[in-house]
Amino acid sequence: ENIDDMLPQATGPFDGLWVLLEDAVSFDASSWLRSLHIQGIDVIDGDGECFRLTTDSQGTRLSGGLLGLSDDGNFLLRTGKSGNPLFFKRVFSNKIVHSDPIITGNTC
Repeated sequence: ENIDDMLPQATGPFDGLWVLLEDAVSFDASSWLRSLHIQGIDVIDGDGECFRLTTDSQGTRLSGGLLGLSDDGNFLLRTGKSGNPLFFKRVFSNKIVHSDPIITGNTC
């Protein structure tokens, strides 16, 4: 059996590895927001910490910030509690890399 067939597939709209766009980096975003790896409701941030996505009447949230997707699904928007939006580009969405902490058992 091919190992790629055994890896989890992206199932949620936010699944994938997201990298903060360079413009936002110059905005001095917190290091934990430099990248987000989302699989289902589990999120591993840029510092390697685990979080869980939550939902409320307004939508899906990560640490209080509201998440949204571009129409093509390639960009993620997180509007934080301060109201400042951060944009992320999806690096991959189909397969999770073999060394990913979510695969190796380090889930949230």
